[in-house]
Amino acid sequence: MLYRPETFEPLTEEPWDETRVRAAIRSIVADAEAAFDPDSLWPADEWDAWQARLPLTSLYVGAAGVVWALDDRRGALGRRLAGQRRRALAAARCGRPLGESTGRSQPGAAHGVGTNVNALLQGGELFPSERHEELKRPTAEAFDRTAVVEDGLANWPMTAEDYPNLAADDGEIRLQWCHGGAGVVASAAAYLEEELLLAGAELVWRAGPPGMEKGLGICHGTAGNGYALLKVFERTSDERWLARARRFAVHALGQVERRRAKRGRGRYSLFTGDIGPALFAADCLDSRTAVPIVDAVDW
Repeated sequence: MLYRPETFEPLTEEPWDETRVRAAIRSIVADAEAAFDPDSLWPADEWDAWQARLPLTSLYVGAAGVVWALDDRRGALGRRLAGQRRRALAAARCGRPLGESTGRSQPGAAHGVGTNVNALLQGGELFPSERHEELKRPTAEAFDRTAVVEDGLANWPMTAEDYPNLAADDGEIRLQWCHGGAGVVASAAAYLEEELLLAGAELVWRAGPPGMEKGLGICHGTAGNGYALLKVFERTSDERWLARARRFAVHALGQVERRRAKRGRGRYSLFTGDIGPALFAADCLDSRTAVPIVDAVDW
């Protein structure tokens, strides 16, 4: 078994409609504007704030990520909070990175080698282009060794040491951006062997959107899995993958509406909150494939 079907939802039948998508993005931005407080920044979700000091300021689940996202899209809030953006980003730079070292090698994106390699590939003088093959070739080989392939579909274990077992210590099989095949595809699409790349992306598509327990965001939700589909579109120029990504975007925006109706407000973080699906939907509108922050960040 490459994934647990019960943790995913049937994909929405709602068609891609640019007018509706733009309206949903505006609604998410307006909600973030209304929820902002100059002192407490944004309300913290219980999961995001676990054992953390408030207000949350990190890129991952705090104000830095929200302000970066709104500023990246030229949002009014981003312009109005230029000073807050500097403070929030400074706080994030002094904090912990997206992933923490566990002493075990991890293939996933948020906590693993894929995003680490991407950071170095963007390193300019720190890691010049003539040295990129030093990273890409052995990383691609490692992904090839640790892939679990069945019937033309592929997923990756949470840690390389778990191979060939996909189930982690908690018994869960992960197929998401932070751990598992979606993150491997999204982070390594430029150099992963194409047959393996397509096998990983096809599993993401067949599994469908993660359920509401996992959520709708980038880290372990529908938007993050959708970026894997966008990355395959970039690699192959096959419009089918863009259409699939857009279906995921429509579903993610619907999940935002469902969660907001249940909670009475949004969730305000880049990687676990509503702003992630908004960025993903905007990228689907523009046929843009860069995963927020990790594919392009200018410190």
